[in-house]
Amino acid sequence: FGLFFTVASRPFGPSRLAVGEGSTILALTSKDLSWKNDDQVGILPFSSAGVLAESDMDEEQDLHVAMLVPKGGGYEVWYIGQDEKKWGKAELVVSLPADLEMRGFDIGVTDDYVFMAASQGFDAKYFRKKHRK
Repeated sequence: FGLFFTVASRPFGPSRLAVGEGSTILALTSKDLSWKNDDQVGILPFSSAGVLAESDMDEEQDLHVAMLVPKGGGYEVWYIGQDEKKWGKAELVVSLPADLEMRGFDIGVTDDYVFMAASQGFDAKYFRKKHRK
C-alpha cells in the first residue's frame, strides 16, 4: 500500500513503518503480528509517487525519514521527523544536480541528532540536524 515505505526498528523494540500516500506520510507501529496506524498524518509538499525513502528511529521511538525526490532531471533530499509520535514539517535538505549519477542516500539518528548522507558520482554530502531541544 502507499507509494513508498520504509521500516525502522530497534533490537528489542517495536518496528515502525513510514508510508507515503499521495501527499501525506503515515506511521504504523508493529504490535505482535499486526500493524497499528498512529492516527496522525504528516503533510508532504510533493506527491510520494516515484519517491525513495530511508528511515531510522530515535530512543523515544519517533521516526525520522529521508526522502529522495526526482526533480527536473536531478533530485531533492527532504527530511521529516516525529516528536512524541507527531509529524513535524517536511524540510528541504539539499537539491542535487542532474549531471551526476545518483549513487545513494541514507539517514541515521542518535538521541539528539539526525545525520543524512547523499552521494552522486564521486561526490558525497553530509548533513546534521539537532532534533531534541
